[in-house]
Parts: sequence; C-alpha cells; structure tokens
Amino acid sequence: GCHRVMRAMSNSGVGQLAMIGFHPSGAYVIVSDADPAGKPQPALTSSGKTFSIDDYAANLKAQLDSKTCKYGFMVRYKSAMRAWAAGPKRTADNPPEQRFSVFHWFNPASVTKTITAVALLHVIHKKGLTIEEKIYKWLPKAWNIPDSFKTISVKELLHHTSGIRSGVLTYDELKDMVEAGINLKDKQVPEYQNTNYALARIVVAYLNGHKSSNADQASATAQNFIKYCQANIFDPLGIPGVEWKPDADDPTEFYPNPPGDSAGTSYGDWSLRPGSAGVHLSLAELSLFVAKLADTDVLLPQAMRTQMDNEGLGLGKHGSGKGEYYSKGGYFPGSKNGGAELHSVIAKYTNGVQLALVYNGDSATAQFDMEKAYNDAWK
Repeated sequence: GCHRVMRAMSNSGVGQLAMIGFHPSGAYVIVSDADPAGKPQPALTSSGKTFSIDDYAANLKAQLDSKTCKYGFMVRYKSAMRAWAAGPKRTADNPPEQRFSVFHWFNPASVTKTITAVALLHVIHKKGLTIEEKIYKWLPKAWNIPDSFKTISVKELLHHTSGIRSGVLTYDELKDMVEAGINLKDKQVPEYQNTNYALARIVVAYLNGHKSSNADQASATAQNFIKYCQANIFDPLGIPGVEWKPDADDPTEFYPNPPGDSAGTSYGDWSLRPGSAGVHLSLAELSLFVAKLADTDVLLPQAMRTQMDNEGLGLGKHGSGKGEYYSKGGYFPGSKNGGAELHSVIAKYTNGVQLALVYNGDSATAQFDMEKAYNDAWK
C-alpha cells in the first residue's frame, strides 16, 4: 500500500522518504530536501539553547519503547525529518503478520476533526462567507429546525460552543438531534462533542452544492463530504484515493497490550458517518498535512489558518514560549474495543517544529509526555 504515500511524497519535494521507507533494523529514517544528513537549516535556537530534532525523536522513542503494543511518529523541522515505528501492524494470530510502519494507514480517531475543520473553513472561504454564518442555512430543508438551533454558527460548531449535548453520528440520529433543539444556556459552557463534527460534514455537503433529491441522504451527504475532502485537501497534497474505512485486504489492526491472541480492531467503517473520526491516513501523510497546514497556503490562506489557531477551530493551543504549539489528539478507549486503546496526536509548534504520532496501548502504562520529550530536546 505504499503507492499512495510515494505519490504524496514525490509531489511534496521529499520523495526520498518514500524511497527509503521503514528500515527493518530500526534505524531512523532521515529525510531532507536541503541537506543530505537531514540537519535543520538554519538551526533552531532560543535563549542560548539549541533544539535537537534527534533528541526529540529519541525522547519520544524512549518514552514509548516496550510500553505500548505499537507506535510510530514523524518529527519535522524545516527540511529535516525523523521517523520511527515499532510493533505489529498485524500479529501472527491475525495474519498476514507485518510490522507497523509510518506508511501504514489507520484511523487516527479525533485527529480527523482537524481535517473536517479545514474542509469546512475551505468551503466557507471559497464561498466568500465567514465563520459567523449560521449553519442552519446548509442543513436539509426537510428537517424541522427549531429557533434554538438556528443560533449556531460555524465558529461555535467547530469550537464545541454550539450547545449540542449529544454524541450521535449517523444521518438519521443527527436529524433527530437537530429537531430536538438545544438549550441556549448550554452555549455558555464549551463541551466537547463528536456530534459537532459529524454535523459539519452535512454543512460541507450542502455548501458544496448537495441537493436533497437523492433517495439515500445518509450516503449522498457523506460521499459529497468525502469527495470535497479529497479534491480540496488530499489531492493538493498529492494523496490520492483516501478512504474513510479500513483497507479491504490487510487493514492496520490495534490490539490490547500485550496483544495475546486478540483478533484486533481497525475501529470500523466510517464512510457513512465521517467527520468526527474515520479518515484513514498514514503517519507520513498526516505529517505532510500538518506541514502544509502550518507553513503554506496550499490548504487554507494565511488569514484563515490564523483564525483557525486563534479561535480553536479543529486545533487547541497549548504551552508557552518556545514550547507553544497547536494540536489535536485522538483517542479510542480500550474499554469499548476489546482492550485495544489508541492515542494519536498532530502538533505544530509556533517555531516550526511539527509532530504526527500514534501509539496503541494504555496511556497510564506508556506515561507519555509529549511536552517533556520536546522540552528535553533543548540543550
């Protein structure tokens, strides 16, 4: 399945990564389009200290080694990149047995929300609209939308200040939720709900010209949203054929830690309920997405990217000083997935350092601390 990644990397100016791939010996994959040794040019310095991308990668590795079922990450700073992966993509009890790599696709859970936010902001910008627009204008006309729901804006939906107090994801569930309305007092207190981003896919579809003539509205709106993401996010990155469901042949499986004889899970098919989770990308592709979102106008113009950061639309602000960053995490609990727990994160530091990471295992066991790994990389 590396053909998709190879096309993406060749189009991004770092084709060397796809050619090197994951080294079975466990050596770092070192990539640079400016320096053969992959050294950051120029060096990143602050208050007499210098950031080491090698130390950051080594610190992440040290935190996760032997404490998770599998993990992988890609760290970037300008032209330099470090990548590492360990553990099984699939076990001998779940053949074909394979090692996990930064090129294997998986569902990064709520990290998907950043992609959904970019899609909605992209179409809003394309239409010459603002994030203050009320979303009811782009919901199905057949839905009976109460006045309380007509108060919700694009910004409130993406910032989890919509007042929605529901976790539903399917089209029919969303209809019932909308028609029940919200309590306006709930808008005064932010509450993270997957439903906000599930509903965002409906808004994107209607902004993108969806008509209610299709017999199967659930499928038609989901496919419109998926096609919009492909055309306006993944195609510009050179990533063709992105699915919102597991690979049909040998999907990446996630296991309890240790996996034992578990059959594993890929967390299901999200092609009819995309938005809050469900996109299937590799770490290499997620890293490319973060890089282009952070440093270029390929996905969104600078003004919209700044607004995304400042308003917390699909990303949250953390840290301070040289450790300030914007990130989105993803999580599938083991309690609902046969013990198979997943944690993922994408992060873009304001000084240009970037990260895409996933690990499969209990966070308490891993004792994962991304900020410590980063802070300890300054010498």
